[in-house]
Amino acid sequence: FLSDGPSAASLAIPLAQKDQESLAGFLPLVHGHKPRSATSFGGHGHGHSEVVTPEVALASAKSGIKTSLLALMASTAALLSAYVTWNLEKEHYDHEKHEHERNLAASSQQRER
Repeated sequence: FLSDGPSAASLAIPLAQKDQESLAGFLPLVHGHKPRSATSFGGHGHGHSEVVTPEVALASAKSGIKTSLLALMASTAALLSAYVTWNLEKEHYDHEKHEHERNLAASSQQRER
């Protein structure tokens, strides 16, 4: 029953070829082509971008800045939330510790009597 189906090697070869095809867009960067930075005027550095008018470039730049500022606001909100949570937990811990110490002191005084 082990020899009736396809072999593991025959199944793995098409999968490996599929992985290589999905990375085909990235291969020029690996094979010595100089990567270019993404700009509003030059596209994303692939060399086949259209000519962009200054108005479109400005709109694209504004959109990028808005997106970046939105991400900054979201990360700041997450940081503040984490700080408030930590501060509340610390305050709760200190209160519990103080209450525990007070109960220990009261029980030791009762034992001494």
